[in-house]
Amino acid sequence: MLLLVIAPSIAAQTSTAPISVTAKVQSAVTLSGMVPLDFGAGIVPGSPATVTAANGGKIMVSYNVNTQLSLPNSVTLTRTGGGSVSVTLSCAQASTGTNPSPTPFATDCATGYGATLVGNARTDWGLYLGGASAGAATASGPAGNYAGNATVTATYTTF
Repeated sequence: MLLLVIAPSIAAQTSTAPISVTAKVQSAVTLSGMVPLDFGAGIVPGSPATVTAANGGKIMVSYNVNTQLSLPNSVTLTRTGGGSVSVTLSCAQASTGTNPSPTPFATDCATGYGATLVGNARTDWGLYLGGASAGAATASGPAGNYAGNATVTATYTTF
């Protein structure tokens, strides 16, 4: 008599379950590569002086969410020891920081420019700053070095 014993086959048991994976990417705006707006060797008292945005100050803006960029419409330059010069600002923008003909803001510096993402990824954008000083603004100021700041404001969504 032949007795055949068959061992039961033992199969590996497998079980699966998903683990949720999430990430939060923060909004970020950085300003770098600032080049000052400089009126050059000197302004003749009583004479107007102008520097175009293309030939003026620059700053590179890097962002990963649509961002509203603005600056003041004017700045007052002051001299140590007294004296001030009012400068009306002009703003422009371009996709690079080396564009010889950046596009002026649609309205003014304070209203700003709405910088949007290019390709839904971090975007670098050039912001340009020009200025003009009327002759009357320099007519009575003493000779010397005048300085001031035009602060860039970047308003964006935070997460």
